[in-house]
Amino acid sequence: MSKFRKSNVAYEYLLEFIEKNLFAMNNKLPSENELALKLGLSRSTIRKALERLCSMGVIYKRQGAGTYIDKHRFIKLSTRTKFLELKKERGNELKVALIVQGQDKDANADFQRGVLSVFESNKVTLKVYVTDNRFANERFCLENLMQNNFDGFIVDGVKASLLNPNLALYRKCYEELEIPIVFYNNYYKELAYPHVVTDDRKSSHLLTSHLISQGHRNIAGIFVCDNYQALEKFHGMYETMLEHHIDLDDDYIKWCVSDEAHNERFQKEIERFLEQLPHCTAVVCCNAIIFKLLQQVKDKLKEEGRDLTIVSFDLNQKVAQKYNVTCSIHQGFEIGKTAALNLLSMIKSANFKKDIASYSCFVEPQLRLLGKN
Repeated sequence: MSKFRKSNVAYEYLLEFIEKNLFAMNNKLPSENELALKLGLSRSTIRKALERLCSMGVIYKRQGAGTYIDKHRFIKLSTRTKFLELKKERGNELKVALIVQGQDKDANADFQRGVLSVFESNKVTLKVYVTDNRFANERFCLENLMQNNFDGFIVDGVKASLLNPNLALYRKCYEELEIPIVFYNNYYKELAYPHVVTDDRKSSHLLTSHLISQGHRNIAGIFVCDNYQALEKFHGMYETMLEHHIDLDDDYIKWCVSDEAHNERFQKEIERFLEQLPHCTAVVCCNAIIFKLLQQVKDKLKEEGRDLTIVSFDLNQKVAQKYNVTCSIHQGFEIGKTAALNLLSMIKSANFKKDIASYSCFVEPQLRLLGKN
């Protein structure tokens, strides 16, 4: 590969990185060493690509601190528009924005592979944007993307169980600009728009029933309160316990918001929560990020002579096998594939707003059920 082509590979990767993080909290580029290792290129090649972006004014260096993105400058520059239109050079006919929360990287990667399995054979360019599950970032993202000729959006909603302040922007995109939108995982009940989600209430029923069949009665749960999926999981657990004539004590439920749940300091909160429940023998955990913290607490309790069974939602196969745990398997690939197929159908339909139900679906849960774990 020529030096020019190598530099261009680095340049395009950096543009992709900037584009993806344009509406996220992250302003810092990876270091030269990190980029060289990831791309298999020399530091001098990476440096040339960085210098090219510096000359355009879209990144800047802070001595001793690293290289940062000037997001406002990047948005204003006509070079950004040219970058977004690379689809024309590649012969692609459609352009779709994937708007993700960005907190669970494994789940996002599986979902994106599912989307690409459909789009790559249908000449669709996919652009990924991260909101960090923040309303302000979501708004900034929508305000900019609606002006950039996207043919459709696939969206993981921000704090979807709360009243979202950006609903008017979604209505403008969908109803006025007629941009098809498919939500996945988290959607807004106030918007009657298509969504592709796992049947989390059913999954919770199966996991909780499994615990009860193993003899557990004092079952705790850890859930995020600003996440639509987590509320469905809680309702499934609650309904199942009532069906088995088991009272659910409010003290046995730990509520948190997404931001704190994705902070490692939350492990201490979990420890204090379980210390107050000496008779608790099992915990229902609402997602993969909290599961990793809870697993560390379980190991610590085991050293103290207390055994605790965990069931979790949305683990990938690798993590489930590593910890040998009863769980639902995250079906990111299947959800991504279904969302992409449904969006393509909407884009091709002249009346996509009149048949919303046909573009929505529940994905059946996939469970891994074991004995005691």
